[in-house]
Amino acid sequence: LQLLLLLPCTAHPISFQIHSFNDLREWPQLLRKGATWFKVDPHWMDPSFCATQTRVRNASNGCFLLSHDTPTKERTTYNTTEDLVALLDSPWVAPFVSSGALETRTAPTLSSRQPTSDPPPPKLTVALCFKWDLPLNVCGDVLPAPRHFLALADALFAQINATFGRAGKHVEFVLDGAATPTHRPCLDQRWPPHVATWIYGQDPAQAAVDNSPAHGYNRYQVNNMAEGSGGGGPAAAVAHLQALHFGKFLNGSYPFLFWEPSDEASIRAVVLQYALGPLAPAGFRFATNIDPVQLQVYAANASRAIPAAQPSSGFHKLQLSTPSTLPAPSTATGAAAAGA
Repeated sequence: LQLLLLLPCTAHPISFQIHSFNDLREWPQLLRKGATWFKVDPHWMDPSFCATQTRVRNASNGCFLLSHDTPTKERTTYNTTEDLVALLDSPWVAPFVSSGALETRTAPTLSSRQPTSDPPPPKLTVALCFKWDLPLNVCGDVLPAPRHFLALADALFAQINATFGRAGKHVEFVLDGAATPTHRPCLDQRWPPHVATWIYGQDPAQAAVDNSPAHGYNRYQVNNMAEGSGGGGPAAAVAHLQALHFGKFLNGSYPFLFWEPSDEASIRAVVLQYALGPLAPAGFRFATNIDPVQLQVYAANASRAIPAAQPSSGFHKLQLSTPSTLPAPSTATGAAAAGA
């Protein structure tokens, strides 16, 4: 069962984003828990390092290994972005990302015998938080390493667009980390149509209210707040942006993200601050490194204090729901089963 905290009623859900679960063997159980938002860490490593990795097929431009921290040579089986694309395009994951609305069938229990359609499953959204360890800008393509990075990323997004641009494939990728624009001018309009995260205190303040193509401001569409940024406690970023009514993000198509509190006190503080409003119709998601069930328990406990803080708000409704598509249990194969 997936537990959603709703603020208020059913219009403003608080949920989660799976954060840095880079071992793809963990994804089958996460999908069964209702996960629809993920963040992984494609870490660029140079060709000589990638030649030691058993899961890298072509190391000429280096490789993107799924690891938040710098990969170590002691491990030779890191998952790669190729594994990620293969997993998301695999038959096992297909029920989570294929449109059920395209399949119409007759429900035998209805006396009218009218055709009925299943609603489409939730879209999976995967933020690619690229990691780049060198003291160089990825747009400094006069040097070999940035050229390798860009060539590899260009090939990855060409593969993504070809694989998931087809009708019925409900997978979206978001630019994050070293793939966001402005600070890297060559990325301002690169890899369309993928949008980027915007981080309070790190990315240009003007981009929170401006959708012009200048400096890539139009690419920033996902409000990605960090615990403690701006000072003044774990929910400071929420409080600062509330003063601006969250700018262009409030009524956007993407939920707010907040990373990455793991203790109950911090999660409670963020929920109570966010409940003061305004609330994003697209929702609010905690980026979590802990099990999502644990986070949901913490968020649900915090909701009990909301009516006291906002007596007239009605911010207290909880709802239990299941993922709209739940395939029969099976053993994951392919990239995930092979190990990370």
